Amino acid sequence: MAHKNMMEELNQCTYEQLAEKVDGWRRELFGLRLSAASSHVKDVSQYRKLRRSIARGLTLMEQKKTAAILSMISDMLLKTAEQEEQV
Repeated sequence: MAHKNMMEELNQCTYEQLAEKVDGWRRELFGLRLSAASSHVKDVSQYRKLRRSIARGLTLMEQKKTAAILSMISDMLLKTAEQEEQV
């Protein structure tokens, strides 16, 4: 259930917010790796959870970027079509 809630929350984030979250997860993963090198990590499943969160965030960022590009292209095509109709 947590995965579904997380995806709903991430879907509502802007590209910039997603980038901040991914950066935070990367920093957290780095910290976890540092603590693992110096001492024992209590919850080793955190590695997997963080890597998957990072992947989900990056996937959504790419989807939002692609959607924005497609939107710009369709707007340009519509403007071009309107200009051709006027001529």
